Amino acid sequence: MRRPLTSRVLALLLAGWMVCSLPAALAIEPDSIIISSVEDLQDLSKRCTLDAWSQGKTVTLAADLDLGEAEFTPIPTFGGTFLGQEHTISGLRITSAGSNMGLFRYVQPGAVVQELTVKGTVAPEGSRSAVGGIAGENAGTLLNCAFHGAVLGESAVGGIAGRNSVSGQIIGCTASGAVTGESATGGIAGRSSGLLLNCENTAGVNLTRTESELDLMAEDAGAALAELAAAGDEAYYLLNSCSDTGGIVGWTAGVVQGCVNSGDVGYPHVGYNTGGVAGRQNGYMSGCVNHGTIHGRKDVGGIVGQAEPYLLMDPGRDSLEQLKKELDTLESLINRALNDAQRTGDDISARLSVMGDYASAAQDSSRRLLDQVVDFADGTVDTVNLILADTTKALDQLSPALKDLSEVGGRLEEMSGNLGDAMDALGDGLEVGDQAVSSLHAAAGALRQAGPSLENALDGVEDSLDALTRGLLSDDSDSIYTALTRLHRSVGQLGDAFSSISQAADALGDFLTGSGEFPDLIAPVRELGRALRSIASALDRVDRAIPQLREDWREANSSMKGAFDELRDAGDSMDRALASLQLALDQTGQLSGPLGEALDRLKDMSGSSAQAGQLLSSAFSTMSEVTDTLTEDGPRTFTPLGDKARESTDSLYGSLNSLSGELEALNRDLSGGDLLADDMRAINRQFNVVFDVLLNALTDLRDNVEAGPEAIIQDTSDEDISATREGKVDSCSNTGAVEGDKNVGGIVGAMAVEADLDPEDDISLSFGATFETKAVLQDCVNRGPVTAKKDCAGGLAGRMDLGTALGCQSYGPVASTSGDYVGGAAGWADASIRGCFCKNTLSGGSYVGGVAGWASRVKDCRSIAVIDGGTECLGAVAGEMEAGGTLSGNLFVDTGWGGVDGVSYAGRAEPVPFEALAALPDLPQEFTAFTLTLMADGALVAQLPFLYGDDLSRLALPDVPEKEGCYGLWPEFDTAGTGSDLTLEAVYTPWVTLVSSEECEGKLARALAEGRFTEEAVLHVTVSTQTPPASSGEETCVWDVSLTGAQTPGGTSIPLRLLNSTGGSAEVWRLEDGQWQAVEAGQNGQYLLLTMEGIQGTFCVVPQASPLPWPLIGGGAALAALLVLAGRRIKNRRAVKASASASQPQEDTEPAAK
Repeated sequence: MRRPLTSRVLALLLAGWMVCSLPAALAIEPDSIIISSVEDLQDLSKRCTLDAWSQGKTVTLAADLDLGEAEFTPIPTFGGTFLGQEHTISGLRITSAGSNMGLFRYVQPGAVVQELTVKGTVAPEGSRSAVGGIAGENAGTLLNCAFHGAVLGESAVGGIAGRNSVSGQIIGCTASGAVTGESATGGIAGRSSGLLLNCENTAGVNLTRTESELDLMAEDAGAALAELAAAGDEAYYLLNSCSDTGGIVGWTAGVVQGCVNSGDVGYPHVGYNTGGVAGRQNGYMSGCVNHGTIHGRKDVGGIVGQAEPYLLMDPGRDSLEQLKKELDTLESLINRALNDAQRTGDDISARLSVMGDYASAAQDSSRRLLDQVVDFADGTVDTVNLILADTTKALDQLSPALKDLSEVGGRLEEMSGNLGDAMDALGDGLEVGDQAVSSLHAAAGALRQAGPSLENALDGVEDSLDALTRGLLSDDSDSIYTALTRLHRSVGQLGDAFSSISQAADALGDFLTGSGEFPDLIAPVRELGRALRSIASALDRVDRAIPQLREDWREANSSMKGAFDELRDAGDSMDRALASLQLALDQTGQLSGPLGEALDRLKDMSGSSAQAGQLLSSAFSTMSEVTDTLTEDGPRTFTPLGDKARESTDSLYGSLNSLSGELEALNRDLSGGDLLADDMRAINRQFNVVFDVLLNALTDLRDNVEAGPEAIIQDTSDEDISATREGKVDSCSNTGAVEGDKNVGGIVGAMAVEADLDPEDDISLSFGATFETKAVLQDCVNRGPVTAKKDCAGGLAGRMDLGTALGCQSYGPVASTSGDYVGGAAGWADASIRGCFCKNTLSGGSYVGGVAGWASRVKDCRSIAVIDGGTECLGAVAGEMEAGGTLSGNLFVDTGWGGVDGVSYAGRAEPVPFEALAALPDLPQEFTAFTLTLMADGALVAQLPFLYGDDLSRLALPDVPEKEGCYGLWPEFDTAGTGSDLTLEAVYTPWVTLVSSEECEGKLARALAEGRFTEEAVLHVTVSTQTPPASSGEETCVWDVSLTGAQTPGGTSIPLRLLNSTGGSAEVWRLEDGQWQAVEAGQNGQYLLLTMEGIQGTFCVVPQASPLPWPLIGGGAALAALLVLAGRRIKNRRAVKASASASQPQEDTEPAAK
């Protein structure tokens, strides 16, 4: 029964353009567990110690839980279904030692955790590997979950899951906060071999650094690292540990589809393999977007830090076949020796038995290894992941078509109503038979019913596709088949509606033909009827193709593609018919009565349906293209050589080593007869043959290595690109700034093979068998600035050791501040660059090119390059090409540099005028459109479009947004003849609060202005020619005061301090309208305090006449008063004494006289 395979195929093709497979769902009624308290969750954790306990059970979270005050142990292992119901578990805190840590330690294959939000911190001690906010290790499905908080670990650290295994699916999940780890660190998952679909991260990832005494900014940092590595210094390993850091996933070999990162990633000058979406990847990545700022040391990219190739290994099948054959022979010889050993001692027989076991084990291992090398049988789950990724990608591509159909629905409903009214009016206004009038009215009534039915059918198509998407993502068979049923019904209704409208148009044509009136309208009405009938017929083909899907999806898909092509052509015909009808209606005269009303309704119909045909054509064309792509690609499969093959190899060598040991011991113990001795000699010889086969294989490998990479690796990235799904980055875009030291790119930092033991070195080959590599960069767009400190900066890829870049677009500025190799697409590319569009401003040292700084193969690229800086090897296409390299079909606008190293080549790197380039077909609209982008504090202020070569001084720039304590200015830029996009970041500077005049009196400024001024503010105080007031004296000063460059409005009041050089009090006068007005002024030292209205004024300072300073006068008066008072008191005392002397007796004075 083929239903498990065809159900998803049916879903996609019924949508019109998708093919995939769907595993059947088995409905099992599970046990039900309700979690409504912290205690319930704790109990669940205890019970989930046994892996089988939760399998088949459904756990429902019935309330928000706070673990802040609770002792909680992570749920050890979970194998059932956990329904979060959009509830939140907050206060999670995990700090115990160990690995595989999260709310769930292990999510088993087949388990589902959905619609759960977790808030908290997961920061275990100890080994700290596989650490995630929701799950430590996920092998099941995490659907629509969210984590908000901090996750810290050592390796495989992710906001949602630490490790996502091959069977793991993380779908529609979000993370915010901070994620920190040393290796394989991502906003959603640390390490993933499974599926990451439609996830979003806003968390900062590895935004802190490991402290080290090594200066990574130094020019000799590379040599210092090498010295530390040779000495085994711990700092070297600390630095190396910060690797594989991504906004979504640290390292992925699986599928990453439709994910968006808005968080910043990495620390400046620290870390290897840092990317906005993935640090390192060799799986399949499609439709991902990065908006965050990306920092790192080496291999730093806006989407992927290091894009490794997918390796197809050929371990030498001939050698394995021969090895298996010789092991069979060896086993036969041992069996014969056992038969001949029946008469020997037990020791010898026992050794022979053990040897037989080892030989059988080696034979089994070689057989398993051969089978695994032939068919790579580990790819089943990967296939499902790719199918689901293709499904969502196809649905994303259909979004514009659905939008067009939605707009068409309203227009066609209005068209049907107007056409019905026109038909009724014609029936009433023309003298024709009753039967013709009756038929026309009947057709008009049917038409009015068809209009709403048509719009409802289109709404049904859109709604059923949304439901189908949800069903596919949740792998819900019931939802899928419900959506398919509705889709089938909607398609049928759509066909019936178009059929009714076409019949009405045919009836109108018959009526006009029979009446003889309006002959110019007959042909366009007939043409409209045919177009509508073709649409109905094609929709019927889609409807009839549905039953074929269960039997032969490819044949059914081919039929549907033909139907969509027919729909596209019919849409074009409908558009032409409506245009012809409009022209014919415009040429008819003015009529009154029912006929005039009929013509008015026909004109309304023609106007309301304008562009309806074009929209239908565009929508069906998109459907045809998507269906065509899926038909060509077919079902997606890829099968990596997995751990089982490596286990078989290890088992084979182990068995052979053990067999060798037993053989040596047997030779020592052997004392049997000649027959057994002959057997042993035969075994010895055969064993030597086995090892000769192994040695020959190793010798071949060694010779290949000595012969160089060409003998080991064959890069097939340029072959069968559309069908490639491994090692591919497809349809991704970056808008964030990307900064690093070396190998820095807008999409990928480097395309190479990583040497894990030394991330300073990437290797292009490995010792082993031969390899086929695939690394593809297709249809990606970079709009962010790229800056490298040293070598290799590219708008798409910093360095390409292998692979191909096809159909990509590069628009941001690219620069190396102190290095070489700068290119619009790639800085250095020993790889293929085809059909790319580069419009960049470039600067660096040597080897600066519009497409590549240095390249080996550049074909059919288009370039508009402005080279702002460079020393030598500068070109509009390439700075330099490899001798004997491929250069063909490249065109560029002449902006002052030749095609390659200053020289242009006809047909290979040829200049063309901008107008000629813009007229080429299939150019991206963005490539020939130019934009001035204005940013302030990282936020978009405005985007102003302009034409190539425009004088930008004519553009009116908006004001810089205000910022507390600062003023902002747009930086100066070259406004003449601009030929590239420009981005200006507002420059904020703290306000100047006090400005001194340029003119001084001695050491003192003549004036000081207070307020908020820019650094360009200048205060001048000059002697005025104005006549002072009449009452002024000789020491009067008249000054003209002006403040320029302050960005202060003219009517602003500005506090001003004017110098009074006399140092005393003074009157201040201000000249207003030619008249002097007295101004109130305070005094502070030698400065007079007043206010200036506006940014300029004329002031007169009149010192007040004062021969003796008031303090001195006051002090002298007081002293005089004191002196007078003292004099009076002395005089009074003398008078009192004189009076006392005159009143005493005479005798009293006699002794004295003696």
